[in-house]
Amino acid sequence: MKVVQVLGIVVATMAITSLGVAALDKGPDQGKGIEGRDAAIEGRVIDLHSFMTGKFSSDDRAKAVQLCIRAGVPVALETPQGLVLLSQADKGAARLFTPLAFQQVEVKGKLYEHHGLRYIDAASARLVKETPDDQGENEDWEEDEAEDPAPPEPAE
Repeated sequence: MKVVQVLGIVVATMAITSLGVAALDKGPDQGKGIEGRDAAIEGRVIDLHSFMTGKFSSDDRAKAVQLCIRAGVPVALETPQGLVLLSQADKGAARLFTPLAFQQVEVKGKLYEHHGLRYIDAASARLVKETPDDQGENEDWEEDEAEDPAPPEPAE
């Protein structure tokens, strides 16, 4: 448990440091607020430590992700388009997302995109029914290669 807490602190520190470096950028949007837009996004709730390392503190992946979220490891939504960081403004993510750990959900809120990162300030989250294609997806935490579609059937 202490290892998970320490890793959570390390990951959070790295994230905060990288955001601080990005804030030093003298780009055209420095000092301006970023406009968010209303969005609803589906994906699997994950913690960044487990996602990035592929290491879980338990064989039960949902339980392992819950432990990491409770320990303060940043939470994200794994989508086919990539990761979306999750939180609830100054409330944090643990209360809303711990019970939804490693499950397919739909998250609604304000989506912000800045310096290549996507973040949603979540207003709500609900479970969505997994399709047979979703089950077992990302077991090895690797991106699946897109399969070539079947050729069209000849017209009669």
